[in-house]
Amino acid sequence: MRLLGRVLCFLSITVAALALLIAGVLGGLLLWFRPPFGGALHAPLAMGCATIGLAVSAAFFTRARWRALLLFLPVLFAVAAWGGSIIPLNDRDWDPSVARMPTGVIEGDVLTMQNVRHFTWSSVEAANPERWEQRRYDLASLVSVDLIMNYWMGPHIAHPQISFGFTDGTKLIWSIEVRNLRGQTFDALAGLFRTNELVFVAGDERDIIQRRSHFSNEDVRLYRLMVDPVLMRRLLLEYVADANRLAATPRFYNTLTTNCTSVIVKLIRAIKVDVPFDWRLLLNGHLPSYLHERGALAEGYSLEALMEAAAISARARTLPDSPAFSRQIREGIPGIAPAAN
Repeated sequence: MRLLGRVLCFLSITVAALALLIAGVLGGLLLWFRPPFGGALHAPLAMGCATIGLAVSAAFFTRARWRALLLFLPVLFAVAAWGGSIIPLNDRDWDPSVARMPTGVIEGDVLTMQNVRHFTWSSVEAANPERWEQRRYDLASLVSVDLIMNYWMGPHIAHPQISFGFTDGTKLIWSIEVRNLRGQTFDALAGLFRTNELVFVAGDERDIIQRRSHFSNEDVRLYRLMVDPVLMRRLLLEYVADANRLAATPRFYNTLTTNCTSVIVKLIRAIKVDVPFDWRLLLNGHLPSYLHERGALAEGYSLEALMEAAAISARARTLPDSPAFSRQIREGIPGIAPAAN
């Protein structure tokens, strides 16, 4: 029994030491990516916090553990207080592509959207003209929902987008993104530490899709979702409601908990559709596999056939100025009748 007690004591000390080390490292990363005092001291503050965490972790295996902990707790509280004081904002110097937040007003069957993005891109960073438009959509004529997957980091990680289609051929595509500052690039690690706000982009398909297929050289794939018309409308209205809330009350993007996939899952759950947790919701490049198993994609096709037919990048690159862009990229997509693209 004495040996067992010693083993349990050692294990509990090890767990506590590891927790303190992790706290020190996470605090250091927060101070690195979102430092106080204008960032002038970000390196020494970050290294100091991480080093203190390491020293206290090591001290936990000595008789000085409690003294070390008492010295470290004020540091942890100070870092936690700093992190809690960082709030999301809507009035920063945004990258032009996310400078405006879409909002919508619903009157009967008419949805009026403000700040629908319709840029004409000349490179992944430059567009001319930069158009933000007001557009109206007839909710009674909503007939389709498509999932668009943009593979930018191999086959396992993608950026999913949802596009709603209407009987007149109009499309409204939604992209949930990091709201970068002007000149800023996305950093997945920094995205864990309140460095960026979340943004909804409502846009024209030629803008949203062509930027990625033409200039980012991403593998873009499009799938028709088999969704009941009632749920289709509820999902669109939930997008509008969430965008309105975000325009009024900004939120931080988080690489793990509040990202493009997690927000889409939240929206789908908001319309009471069951979305049980699955590893493919994390490695979201496999989202089509998840949806295929649940019968949400066109029936009668293997997953491999659906994925092959879904590839639209090459076709999109041949249609830079086509007024029928949305219809033409959907030719041959399973589940989409030729006359109903």
